[in-house]
Amino acid sequence: MQHQPLQIEPIPAFEDNYIWLLHNTRDAIVIDPGDAAPVFASLKTN
Repeated sequence: MQHQPLQIEPIPAFEDNYIWLLHNTRDAIVIDPGDAAPVFASLKTN
């Protein structure tokens, strides 16, 4: 079983903040999700 490297992606939120998406192309963790819409959009496109 091969492990995928952890990727960290900033998702712009509000006017001056970021939500952090940590993933390995299979599983994901979202840090500080103050707004769900940008997270769902990022997960859908990626």
